[in-house]
Amino acid sequence: MKKTLLVVLLSASIFILTACSQSGPSRAENTYVGVVGVSGSYFSLQTDDDNFKIRSTFLDLTPYLNKKVKIHGQFSKEVFFVDDVKPATN
Repeated sequence: MKKTLLVVLLSASIFILTACSQSGPSRAENTYVGVVGVSGSYFSLQTDDDNFKIRSTFLDLTPYLNKKVKIHGQFSKEVFFVDDVKPATN
């Protein structure tokens, strides 16, 4: 009986502690608006509340340097792969 109670309490503690962990900013969106810059060997996008690496396998991002753009794509680990880029409308 004591072992069962101990296992149940331990399991509940683990469940509660993992539920309380803090997660980073949500990057579930597929569209972002921000300014394109350079970060090392990667392009980067600076939004109002985030800064992340961006890359495209078929688009040249150089013409958009230091310009506000709207990008569409998806994250692969820490890099956002751009499928479409357009000048941002204010």
